[in-house]
Amino acid sequence: MYFIKKYSLILFTIFSILLNSCGNSNEEKAKDAIRTYLNENLDDMSTYEPVKFGELEPLTNKEVGEFYDVNLESRYQMFHSFRVVNKEGRKVLIKSYFLFNETLTITQDPTDIDYNGEIPMAK
Repeated sequence: MYFIKKYSLILFTIFSILLNSCGNSNEEKAKDAIRTYLNENLDDMSTYEPVKFGELEPLTNKEVGEFYDVNLESRYQMFHSFRVVNKEGRKVLIKSYFLFNETLTITQDPTDIDYNGEIPMAK
């Protein structure tokens, strides 16, 4: 009887660890939020090619005041670069920072860097 209880406890512990590890990490949730945002806002999502996702990072007070015009609910940022075909039919590389609140919902339109053209977003 003691062996069965001990064995059951070990199996339950292993199962719990495996079940918890199957959930999406905060970084995966942020990436999913970015993909959803782009799917809803790009003119033609079929031309979207992800290049790089950065790490999900907390925003510091200095970054909020110095670099971003953000509302106070923004708590995290993630860099993402991607290629997309613009309205002129040229493939362009866009590098953006996406801002998130505590529930990893995007709080405002992305901040774009190193791109001087109009991003082909649906209007």
